[in-house]
Amino acid sequence: MSGPPNVPKIIADNAGVWTDTSFTNTDTLYYSIQPSNAYKAGYDAKIPSKLEFKDWRVKYPNSKIFATADSPHYLEPRQGGAGTCYLMQAMAGVAEFPTVLKSVFLTSTDNTPGIYALRFFIRGKPWVVAIDSYMLTYKSGWVDGAGNALGFYHAKPDAADKTVWAPLAEKAWAKIKGNYGIANGGFLLQGIRALSGLPGFGQKITKINTSSNPTLAEAFTTLKAAEAAGYVMAAGTSGGGNDQEKNDCGIAKSHAYTILSAFEMTESGTTYKMLMLRNPWGITYYNKKWKHDDAAWTATLKAAVPYSIDVTTANTKGIFFMEMS
Repeated sequence: MSGPPNVPKIIADNAGVWTDTSFTNTDTLYYSIQPSNAYKAGYDAKIPSKLEFKDWRVKYPNSKIFATADSPHYLEPRQGGAGTCYLMQAMAGVAEFPTVLKSVFLTSTDNTPGIYALRFFIRGKPWVVAIDSYMLTYKSGWVDGAGNALGFYHAKPDAADKTVWAPLAEKAWAKIKGNYGIANGGFLLQGIRALSGLPGFGQKITKINTSSNPTLAEAFTTLKAAEAAGYVMAAGTSGGGNDQEKNDCGIAKSHAYTILSAFEMTESGTTYKMLMLRNPWGITYYNKKWKHDDAAWTATLKAAVPYSIDVTTANTKGIFFMEMS
């Protein structure tokens, strides 16, 4: 069995753009022999009238893999229409440790052929995959509802359209899985392990406060200790598989979230045990206590929020806060 392409040699030998003939065009999206379904039909309805496969560098000429000194950053991953929330939340979580996330990219700067080698961990072993620079993009004059040029199932660049490591990592993951369609749906630990190679553990919240299981206070203590020990943390919601359905808190069902912090804030003798979470969509619709415009946020409590996050605008970055009580 042949290994991955010799990326340094391809970069050195090619003056033009490299095409990965093993993973190209609609083969990246679905298997052509599969029966027609809503997923496949959604693409076919817009290719080629509105969508085409094009070098992302043409659509985002001012972008880089890692655009700033702060990149990779936990605010940069933005999920598109593919059901890769389990991977996108993991990107944000691992990006809290930039050196670890950056080590995924064996090719961390752009090159003329547009070939990128990335290393994931599959069943605990390193797996190198190479991808080209072609992505499904909107044709000139077309963008999605949010003004994005990348096609409606791809992850998006960061909000400033400057850094593209997340879309590239998602494409490499889709290649490992077979295509974007197969990459739809996964478990929280799957994404974290694939990016970091580290083991993990989980707890079903439905068992909290039940016999022989931890109380809510004990669960918070575990999360707080995990953060102090440098764990990447995540949370997921149950549901029937449709992340467009929301519960009465405005939280998407069947969805994955990054837990950025478990922290405490105190005012007037009252201590609040809090979680700071991020929706990989890059926006949140959480609408209960501690939402971004909740009057409960005093100046003292705002100052206790980690990472100097501005709670009044955090929702536009996908960040929201929940009290574990």
